[in-house]
Amino acid sequence: MKVVERKLGRERAYGQAILKGAIIEITPTQSERERIDTLIHEAMHLIPQTKTLDEAAVVKASNSLSHLMWQQGYRRTLQ
Repeated sequence: MKVVERKLGRERAYGQAILKGAIIEITPTQSERERIDTLIHEAMHLIPQTKTLDEAAVVKASNSLSHLMWQQGYRRTLQ
């Protein structure tokens, strides 16, 4: 998977998964906490085992996972 930052104003979304090329596009204006949730959410759309989940299930799972990751202190390190 590849992550690309770009403003997604036209799409009215914080992120989107593009199946061809396994690309995750994410808007750069999110907080770090929101970013983790969006990355997990969009990655779930690209993982074969979770592609069949409906949107509500993806939202619920990504919220739970991102909350756990945030509580455990996972953060992005910038270089």
